[in-house]
Amino acid sequence: MKKYYAIIAVFLAARLLTGCAGHTGMQVAAPAAEELHPLGTGLDAGNAQGRTALLPTDEGDGSSILYWVDYASAQCVPLCAEPGCAHDSEACTAWLPDGAATAFSLPAGGVLKQQFVWDEASRSSTCTLIRCNADGSDPHTLAAFPGGSIDLLAADGEGVWFDRLDPGSETMSICRVPLAGGEVQVLYSYAVAESPLFLGCDTRRLVYMRTDQSIYDRMAEASANGASEEELAALRQQAAGEEFAREAFFIDADTGAETSFLQWNAHEVQALWRDGTLWRSTVEDGEGVLRWDRPDGTGGEARYAYPDRALSGPAWEAAGGMVPAVEGTVAGQVLLRARFMAEESLNDPAVEAGLDDPVFEWERIALDPATGSVTPLTLRYVALGDGSYPIELLGRSGDDLFVKFEEQRPFDPGTDPHGSKAYYTQVRCGLITRDDFWASRPNYREVEMPANIAMW
Repeated sequence: MKKYYAIIAVFLAARLLTGCAGHTGMQVAAPAAEELHPLGTGLDAGNAQGRTALLPTDEGDGSSILYWVDYASAQCVPLCAEPGCAHDSEACTAWLPDGAATAFSLPAGGVLKQQFVWDEASRSSTCTLIRCNADGSDPHTLAAFPGGSIDLLAADGEGVWFDRLDPGSETMSICRVPLAGGEVQVLYSYAVAESPLFLGCDTRRLVYMRTDQSIYDRMAEASANGASEEELAALRQQAAGEEFAREAFFIDADTGAETSFLQWNAHEVQALWRDGTLWRSTVEDGEGVLRWDRPDGTGGEARYAYPDRALSGPAWEAAGGMVPAVEGTVAGQVLLRARFMAEESLNDPAVEAGLDDPVFEWERIALDPATGSVTPLTLRYVALGDGSYPIELLGRSGDDLFVKFEEQRPFDPGTDPHGSKAYYTQVRCGLITRDDFWASRPNYREVEMPANIAMW
């Protein structure tokens, strides 16, 4: 199982590296269709009808059962349409065999499964994309790729877009495959070292951000050439304070043509594209700063403070000094999430000595970009021993949000006939109206979830 996760880890690490290597746009015709939707996590997970979840099996081989969370019926059931199925073999459409697998709910309905399977005999892996209905019926393979890595990006009613790295290659390709199956079209290519970050979708365009981090190339070159520790320390200090050149750009989802959108310099910034807007979050002089820009040339800036928290000082710095993350937008409000160290950990000698783990606390706010006003969102859940968190956003359906509002790890004596302690994870999830979410009222329409279910 470690092999499969290693494949994905290498690819994700490559995507987190950003730079300015060369790229190639390729004019490829694709059917015109409706607006693209990102295949993501959090608020972007699933569609208006529901979303997917994974339940590991008891086989111990990395296999799992694919579940469907149906918002209308408030049920979480295996993605299988066969009456009486035990969901315990590859004959079941919900069964995901040994290998790293993920699944996404498609915006036009149905499910897309991405599956990596390792072949021990050939020492190689295969990635397969499979589409099926939301009840598991009518599964069919869209494409299969030898080895490499794939990062699913977006979909519409006709196709799905993804980044692909082929085995032994130093080039990433943005590709499209029809949801009905067919030839994979390569739209755009770039060097792995460039690895721009996917930010979202703008109608029929994919939005990316690239960053010039050539200072790190200079550091690697200096180290390889035997530079002294003093020289390397000077380069590290320069990198710590350098404002990197950044650029947001569009890739046309039908032709692969690249169009530049916005260039700026910043040291630390978190960016996301939602609602036709590029949102950029950073911290300057202890203040939170949110900037936004749109293709029509409009934009703005809002400076804000977290209620009863400081984006400077010991509690923030001890938590890594993380820039507040833009989680998404709800009814014109921008959701921001930041991490702080709990006061008891900040002053705990055992934590300072490395003898105990620190406890972190996350805080969520809603920022109104029109007025700059901040609303604290105080609905929370507690993960045993891991600190305090805002309720977890797992999708949306119309004006309702699908969230995780509780997590337990209870003792289950029935799992071991000898009576030794056994624990499992039990999450509680449900739908909450937008009004209750804004008012921090815990009025959830609960969806019963199986023990040990995993969502992202």
